[in-house]
Amino acid sequence: MSQISSAESHPLDPLTAEEIEATVKIIGEQQLLSEATFFPRIALNEPAKEKVVTHTPGTPFEREAFAVVFDSQANITYEAVVDLITGEVESWEQIPNVFVQILDPDDYDALEELTASDPEVLAALERRRINPDNVYFTGWAPGPLSQEEAATGSRLIRGIPYVIGDDINFYGRPIEGLLVTVDLTNNQILNVSDSGNIPIAGDAGFRADEIDLREPLPPLEIVEPEGASYEFNGNQISWDKWDFRYSIDPRTGLVLHQVSYDDRSILYRGSLSELSVPYGDPDGNWRVRNALDVGEYSIGRFTYPMEVGRDIPENAKLLDGTFADDLGEPYLWEGAAAIYERQGGLLWSHFDFDLTEEIESRRSRELVMRSIMTIGNYDYAVNWVFQQDGTLKVEADLTGIILAKGTEATDMETLSESDAYGTLIAPNLIGVNHQHFFNFRLDMDVDGITNMPIEMNVVSLPAGLDNPAGNAFVMQGIPLEVETAAVRDVNTYQSRMWMVNSLENKNQVGLPTAYALMPGENAFNQLSPFAEARQLSGFSNHHAWFTQYDPEELYAAGNYPNQGVPGQGLPSYIQDNELLVGEDVVMWYTMGTTHMVRAEDWPIMPVHSMHFKLKPWNFFDENPALDIPPNPIIES
Repeated sequence: MSQISSAESHPLDPLTAEEIEATVKIIGEQQLLSEATFFPRIALNEPAKEKVVTHTPGTPFEREAFAVVFDSQANITYEAVVDLITGEVESWEQIPNVFVQILDPDDYDALEELTASDPEVLAALERRRINPDNVYFTGWAPGPLSQEEAATGSRLIRGIPYVIGDDINFYGRPIEGLLVTVDLTNNQILNVSDSGNIPIAGDAGFRADEIDLREPLPPLEIVEPEGASYEFNGNQISWDKWDFRYSIDPRTGLVLHQVSYDDRSILYRGSLSELSVPYGDPDGNWRVRNALDVGEYSIGRFTYPMEVGRDIPENAKLLDGTFADDLGEPYLWEGAAAIYERQGGLLWSHFDFDLTEEIESRRSRELVMRSIMTIGNYDYAVNWVFQQDGTLKVEADLTGIILAKGTEATDMETLSESDAYGTLIAPNLIGVNHQHFFNFRLDMDVDGITNMPIEMNVVSLPAGLDNPAGNAFVMQGIPLEVETAAVRDVNTYQSRMWMVNSLENKNQVGLPTAYALMPGENAFNQLSPFAEARQLSGFSNHHAWFTQYDPEELYAAGNYPNQGVPGQGLPSYIQDNELLVGEDVVMWYTMGTTHMVRAEDWPIMPVHSMHFKLKPWNFFDENPALDIPPNPIIES
């Protein structure tokens, strides 16, 4: 293979289909693989950071692929690094005591085949007078295990059954009380839990063609007569004063690289890192439901193909991703991400009411990078929003179908104690209380890599000689000097936020240039600290974490959270308690919402939006958007 040196190519470009094929071929030729070998992950092995930031267009660079290789017969997992220049397997390492993610479609097919013929499952359905041909088992990563389940040493999957029906919302017909656990290693059903017959909900689905639609509003068009104002150079995007690269990762979805504003570095790498969804019902068939959607399923491969005019506005451009399936075959996933401009509202304004009666005002425009991922019943959209004042806003939208529990109750008068862990949303259906915790990994490079994290708190000063009216308050900065001291939580009373300061640059008055993470909505984990489901997603115990840069630390719940051990990921990353002052700092932010279900969330939930902002803080000498041209005034 020849070295890569094209002026259009870049060390962070995602793997092509040809490179994925070459990766599998090289591994197959140089390692002894069984016929039951799978490739849960094939992606770019990103070069060392120092090599990327010093790369100049047209110069040769290394090109490596990283692969997780799973021998399902032996239940052994390997990690491989393949040098795509030399055609050699550079490293081959067995990773003990881990369980790869749920494989799609192989694990789901095994679940379907085994449940369709199991006598105990068939008997449970017969007791409920349900035709097995009308039943679909959704597959879940097993979550917390019993001692007996853990002792098997096998890869497991939970099967949760529903009556199919003739609409898209089979989640409205749960076969409550029935849960199947399948041993994927030995291809057998390990356990069938049946806690009793609960009525199947009746007309609880969603049929779009049966809805009496309201009169549509007049058309609202988005027009860019001169075309979009962003430019592509391969996977590099330039817009206004922003410049960045993107990739679509099979595990985490949309990833931003080397984000800068006016040629000043801000963020080296930003992505969703993990997503935890614990459910709050103590029932035996529900307490195992604690999804880790990124690590247990590779949510990036569940980006759904967006369409212009349906999921995104008419001025959007669709972006495709190239992934490898579990057999290592490359495929093109069209519409995995999108980019578009949108109105951003008022940018800045002032009316000189006193003297001149002049008005200076600017409207803003925003650039949005968007992806939507569907994992089972829920749909999640993540937007990276670039604003003209140097702010980078991260939005998470939650929609889709809530997970409902079957109940004997048909109205508020017939509810029982076991129905207390949710809301009666329809006859025979409880919307179960749950939470969502998004963790984002933000490798900050604020004016370079020599940074320092600081927590900022507003403090009210006591009344006294220096504060006679009792009206004084200040902002106090607390340096977060080591990793174990840099595990923090939101505090709205003190308007708490976290800054990453440059130790190399200052603005014109001597303040260190910085970017601040400003929280929006957030929540605290409601599970007991001793709950295994909470221990498996330890990152959700706190909102802000800071670590010294380590290219091996990419995922907040660890590399292999499926059937993992408590304390993986961030709680383990900080155990060495590395220094954070004058270092290359990574900020991890956990953003959560507690979903107490309401009737309006059924049968398809309206979007619930959350966000946080990375906002320049003394990064500039003045408002960086003063030079935005005024919009033309349109006479009405």
